[in-house]
Amino acid sequence: MMWVCVWTYTHPTDQEALEVFLDGIDEDPRGYLSSWRGSNDACGDEWMGIECNEDGRVTVLNLHYRCDQWRCDRPVSEGGGPNELVGTISPWVGNLTELRRFHASHNRLYGPLPSTIGRLRHVFELDIDSNDLTGIIPSSYGNIEGLEELDLKYNDLEGSIPSSLGNIAKLEQVQVDHNPRMSGCIPSLSSSACVSVENTGIRRSCAPFRSVNYC
Repeated sequence: MMWVCVWTYTHPTDQEALEVFLDGIDEDPRGYLSSWRGSNDACGDEWMGIECNEDGRVTVLNLHYRCDQWRCDRPVSEGGGPNELVGTISPWVGNLTELRRFHASHNRLYGPLPSTIGRLRHVFELDIDSNDLTGIIPSSYGNIEGLEELDLKYNDLEGSIPSSLGNIAKLEQVQVDHNPRMSGCIPSLSSSACVSVENTGIRRSCAPFRSVNYC
């Protein structure tokens, strides 16, 4: 009997999370995720939009634009522009616990924001603007200790900005503008944080006499 050992560079937890994420994508009209199919090693086979550390853990998940080292300003004729992915964000993304950047803007992602994203304590950029996301911003996002930028504008979210975001000392930007069904007040946030709430039902600070730093 011959034993065949298949070695992969990607940590198995991260590999499984990405494969489940891919299962939640209904349409990929520009073929952005074509490198994800027919391969079982996201880091070793250099899947599009994925960056990893030396331990095979995923540190970047970029579903925003086709980019060359984060240069995303190429015209569509040269392969630039939005990816227009259609689908949902799998809760399994919360297993990518070494993630630093999660960019999924300018797609057609729908459904709720997974509460499991709150496990991603090292993420400093969470940009999922310009999609069709619904539901609330989970309070678990206040657990993302490294978060500096939260960009959820141009979706169809409802509810209020969770007060738990006030736990994040590094927070610099919260952008929820153009979510017309959002309401309530602006909670107390880090003194360095600015908030963008244009075209929402969010009108004032939750704390009397506390000024708000608008972006």
